[in-house]
Amino acid sequence: NEYKSYLRTSPKMSSKATDMSLGSATVILSVGTIILNLICLPKFLRSRSSLANTLYIFIVVTDILTGFGFLPISITRFNPAHAGILEDQILCTLTGFTINITSLLSIFLVATLSIVRTMSLCLPFLRVSRLWVCGVILLYVIYNATLASIPLTFGKKGYYYMPVIGVCTWNIGDLSFAQSYHSQRMVWMFAKVGPVLIPAGVVLISCCISVLKLYKGNRRTINRENSIHGNARETDMRKASVTIVIVTVAYIATNLPIWIISIMGLLRNVAFRNWVYSTNVGMVFFYLAEVTSIVLNSFINPIIYLTRMKAIRIFIRDVNQRVLSIVSSV
Repeated sequence: NEYKSYLRTSPKMSSKATDMSLGSATVILSVGTIILNLICLPKFLRSRSSLANTLYIFIVVTDILTGFGFLPISITRFNPAHAGILEDQILCTLTGFTINITSLLSIFLVATLSIVRTMSLCLPFLRVSRLWVCGVILLYVIYNATLASIPLTFGKKGYYYMPVIGVCTWNIGDLSFAQSYHSQRMVWMFAKVGPVLIPAGVVLISCCISVLKLYKGNRRTINRENSIHGNARETDMRKASVTIVIVTVAYIATNLPIWIISIMGLLRNVAFRNWVYSTNVGMVFFYLAEVTSIVLNSFINPIIYLTRMKAIRIFIRDVNQRVLSIVSSV
């Protein structure tokens, strides 16, 4: 079919230097993502009182899984001699399954966080139930796991390592119920494009509304009658809102290449598709979009937490002091 034809005509891969550069950068980002998010996670687990902190916990856990999921792919890209680790069916399936879930779950969580903050800015007296939000996230995780299980349930090969672009993926043409062009198109829209572009639109709209509300200063907060308490509360809310906007903007900036690929596929841009899969530059762009940009976003998030949230810095300082005191006493 068309998929196998462009694989046969595609070049082997980019140059060895390019592969080593991309692989080493992604390995560093993956390891850094795991370490930094593990550092931030205990503080969020201690502060589960607000809905925003609960969403941050989900995002941090998703970012940790993202780091673990992309680490084998990064190692393989850095040194193709280790490609055998992903040629193992079990590891490749686990990697592909994890990446499919975390990459889609991350955009949903950012969209949810952005919506909740936008609602608090526009409708300050409206309270969103944390239980309902957690329930929606759980349902989305189940939905996402179902999508990721499609190649395992109906595919001929399941997940497999594709050395041309260096990722573990699955082919729609291998599905037993998607043998015609129109059925493959429907599956592709349902499983790969829709879960990316629909939340992306929500993220963009919510981010723009939040930025406008913060810029114009038309926020309404409770307890405004008490000037001292009101100003302090308003300042805290504004700082938290700015932090969420920064997280959202970082997500938009790092995931823009993925949105471009999805939009071009939605528009059936044959020239763009051939460029991506038939040229070295195109395959590098595909790797940057599907691997590096996702890991980069997961790496940036804890840096934002550490620079914007003083409570996390104090928590880390206290932990370091306790560890040093224990070591010195020994």
